[in-house]
This record gives sequence, structure tokens and C-alpha cells, in this order.
Amino acid sequence: MHVRPAHLVGESIEPMRRLAIVIPAYKAAFLDETLRSIAAQTCKDFTVYIGDDASPHDVWSICEPWREFIDLRYHRFSQNLGNQNLVAQWERCIALSVEPWIWLFGDDDIMDPGCVEMFYRELNISGSLHDIFHFNVDVIDSVGALILEPTGFPAVLSANDFAMRRFCSVLPSYAPEYLFARNALERVGGIQSFPRAWCSDDATWIKLAGEPGIRTIFGPKVKWRFSGQNISAMHDQDRYEKFEAAIQYIEWISQYFRLRPRYEVEVPIELNLGRKWLYNQTELLQVFFCSKGIWKSAFRLHEVYGKSLLGELIKLFLCDLRALRKRRIVFWDRQFLSRWTRKGIY
Repeated sequence: MHVRPAHLVGESIEPMRRLAIVIPAYKAAFLDETLRSIAAQTCKDFTVYIGDDASPHDVWSICEPWREFIDLRYHRFSQNLGNQNLVAQWERCIALSVEPWIWLFGDDDIMDPGCVEMFYRELNISGSLHDIFHFNVDVIDSVGALILEPTGFPAVLSANDFAMRRFCSVLPSYAPEYLFARNALERVGGIQSFPRAWCSDDATWIKLAGEPGIRTIFGPKVKWRFSGQNISAMHDQDRYEKFEAAIQYIEWISQYFRLRPRYEVEVPIELNLGRKWLYNQTELLQVFFCSKGIWKSAFRLHEVYGKSLLGELIKLFLCDLRALRKRRIVFWDRQFLSRWTRKGIY
């Protein structure tokens, strides 16, 4: 549990606002644009918290001029944490704030001017029914040009449908487009932690959705920037950590749905779709079950699905073979080769 620092730069004695816009900051390239979009909000009932993750850039010099236009509070952490445990960095940034609603926003993303105003409008309509709200998203590049306009969410999306659509890759979801209640986050045990925060956001939204689901705010959008520096864009150094996170996510979601009454007898459809999603992760991350330890992976999936261990082993081996054939790899993964060489296969 992270403790709120005794002093934040910019902290005042003004009455507490209802919304905390929390920005875990490290990159500096687009932070000024992000703060500009926040300062342009038509409703200013929020406080911005900047959690500087011991960045090598002068984050404060970017933030300081905006204090004239928005209630902005800054804290520089002495130790970089995001490189080792990104979820822990998110949580200590959230701990800087006290407001009842939290918007965990990116240091390179942009919000349309009416976002905060429309959030409060939806909050007044729904009352205390929903613990998590969502904006639809446009994807932009490093110069702000539109790359993609993803399919929007329905007015209300259940946790089950969210999981299914995510596993089917028909529902793009990022992270900075969600706002959630602080008491709900505490109730569900905080942000779900997986290595490299891979799948941590999806698991957290599922927990927060609960029975009422995720409520979408129509109209203004969030612009998610695909800059090439996002965790979803870089896999070279941490692909096996992310793959481990993907397996942990399948294990977690198995427990989540099995604890629900209507899933006492059969494996939920979400899990069956999750198997295909996991196989697709091997292609996205360019990893192999054989590299990770095919017997261990087979046993873990055997525990999830209740199928025979031998059957799971065969499925994973065939998945690796299909991946090799599909990619027509010239340069084989070194860990894959060394594992099988030691076994005397080559």
C-alpha cells in the first residue's frame, strides 16, 4: 500500500474536488499537449496529479506553467519504479490523490474539451449505479494525425461481454479512456498486477465493472497516441514477461468467472475464447511455448480447463508448429533452439 506524500508541489487549502486526473509521468515529448487538452476542459472541477517517475527529463518545467490555468499538483519520486513494476507506479501515483473519482491518464494522450463536463452529466444520470465509466477513443500518431477510429462501446457493457470481445479482438481498449470510483478500486483490491502490466488494465476493468457493467460516455473522445513508446508497442526486451502475464491473466479470469454462480458447472465461453487469444499472443509477442517450458505451460492450462495434460501438451506443441509454419521464420528464437538442442532433438 502506497502512502500519500506529506507535501505536493502546488497543494492548496481549496475544497476537495470530485475528480482526480492522475498522470504517471516519465516521457516528456507530448506532456505539454496532454496538459493543454486538460486545461481546455469546459468544466474545471478536477485536480491534476503528476507523479514523476524519476524521469531523466525536466517534467516539472513542463508542468509549472499550467498551474496558472488548472489545479495541478506535482510530486517527483526519488526512485524509478515503472521500469520494474508499472502497476506499482500507477498505484503510488493514485495514492497522491484523495478525490472520490480517478482518471488514470497517459502522459502523451489527449482528451476532448467536453470530457469532464460529460462525465459529470453521466454521473448525475446514473447516480451510484456504475463504478466505471468509459470514453470512446481515436488513435493518433506522434504528430497527432488520426490513424484509427476504433469501434465504439455500447451504452453499457457487462464484464462478461467485455472479456469475450477482448478475447475475440473486436473491442479495442487502451487505458486512459476509463474513469473509476476510488472506493470501488479499494473494494476490489486495487489494480490487478501482472508482469509488465500486460493485461492488468483489462482485468481491473472487469473487476470494477461488476454486475452493473461499464457505462460509456458518448460525445467527446480520448485521443490515444500510438507513439512507438507504449508498452503495447515494444516487445523486444520483455516479450517472455508479457507472455507470462498473458498466462497469468487466463488463470486469473478462470478464477474470476468460476466464482460466479452461473459458472459452477461448465467452463465459461470467455475461457474457451481465451485459449485462442492466448495462442494469438504467441504470434503478437513472437514467443513459443517450447521456449517457456511446454510441460509447465501445459500443466497450468490443464488446471484452468480441466482437460487432459497430454491433450494440452499436444495443443501447445501444434500451436508452436503452426506459428513456425505461418511466419516462415529464418531466425529462430535462440531460447527455442537451445531448449530443444539440449534435449537432443537437433
